[in-house]
Amino acid sequence: MRNLVSKAALGAALALGSLSMTVALPAHAAKEKKPKKGEEAAVATGPKLTLSKEFQAKLQPVVKSYSEGVALNQKLGAAAAADKPAIDAQRKAKWTEVKSGLDAMGPGTTPDEIYQINDIRLQAGIGLGDTSLQASAIDSMLSTNLVGPERLGVFQFYSGKFAYERKEYPRAEAAFNAAAASGYVNQELYLTQARLYSDAKRPADANIAMEKTVAELRKANTKVPEAYYTFGIQQAYNAKQMPSFVNWTTAQLRDYPTADMWRTNIQNYIGATKNMSADKKGLGGKVYLDAYRLLRAANAFAGDDDVYDYAYQANAAGLPLEAKAVLEPAKKSGKMSPEVNEFYTLVSGRAAGDQAAFAKISAQSTVSADADLALAGGDYAKAATIYQAAIAKGGLRDAEETQMRLGIALAMSGQKEPAKTAFQAVKGVRADIAKYWLTYLDVPPQPANPMTTGQ
Repeated sequence: MRNLVSKAALGAALALGSLSMTVALPAHAAKEKKPKKGEEAAVATGPKLTLSKEFQAKLQPVVKSYSEGVALNQKLGAAAAADKPAIDAQRKAKWTEVKSGLDAMGPGTTPDEIYQINDIRLQAGIGLGDTSLQASAIDSMLSTNLVGPERLGVFQFYSGKFAYERKEYPRAEAAFNAAAASGYVNQELYLTQARLYSDAKRPADANIAMEKTVAELRKANTKVPEAYYTFGIQQAYNAKQMPSFVNWTTAQLRDYPTADMWRTNIQNYIGATKNMSADKKGLGGKVYLDAYRLLRAANAFAGDDDVYDYAYQANAAGLPLEAKAVLEPAKKSGKMSPEVNEFYTLVSGRAAGDQAAFAKISAQSTVSADADLALAGGDYAKAATIYQAAIAKGGLRDAEETQMRLGIALAMSGQKEPAKTAFQAVKGVRADIAKYWLTYLDVPPQPANPMTTGQ
């Protein structure tokens, strides 16, 4: 089974936007003076630094340019559209001036000087949209161990984000873990970790990170983007984690219950179970038949291939009457391919005998094979009654299959709550398909595809 979605498409869907920090954090005050009333916001809440008078004197021209750059940022935000280009040019020139002034001062000789220089350099990087400048400034500040708790987590996160962009995955992972330990926990962190682990070919870790991303979105009552589910499905598949695969696909169906989504996720489930099995044959045709029945109920057939696959499994299970019924709409439409038409002729001949037997089925029967035929022929209420009697009688050849078919018969006859109870009792290899049926009952699919078929 190939990737469920292209890497390029996933990358676009999970784009984090510009890696540049866009909101300036206040730079640490270089002057050791108390701010005037109303000016407190202009002074950082960072560490109290010990800076020599000589250093402060050298820094004052840079601080002046910095203040002018901040003012121009504010002016740009409030300017009319026609005035923005000129003001933006002035603003960039001023931040370039700040950068040049800092470069002329050198890297600093003490942790306090290094912190102060790079605190202002970070603002210049933000002002210029220069991510390389931002990254070096943040890493230099973190190296001093002077970053206060109010900024530590976000700095560690951005350090990791910039490292991730440079494909320095071990460094990025360490920075993200440090950010989380510092209390910087949100969906952006987890989303970036998910992308990191995916790029590093660690699908199990990527899966966990995306689960955390989705949990954060749900806590905020934010709808999960469709692409996040698709990402989780792909990681679960790559990690060969079928329970997680089912959880992702059913969750996606609950939020995006279109016919196309139903078709995609059920077909992907069938393909995944085959590829994760040792012999590549999967769960067996009789099990997959119940998945195709769900596609039919959801009006999610996409064309001849889907219809033929369903009809083939029904005929192979000894139910040509059902195979014929599935193919009938396509036959009537005149759009059936020659190959499928040939198969239709075959099952039509075989269905003739079943049709006669179907007409004679008694509702008092306790034989599960009679229920199978009633289900195949579309008499769902009678099928449900016989399945219930067969289960009560006991001695079934395949109790789990009968339990599953009871749920389907109840669901298709409109008995929603009893159907849920039946599906919840399904165990073994059909348990996952039962979860898809439960999802179908809870979240009815949206309008049908024109190629759908039904009774």
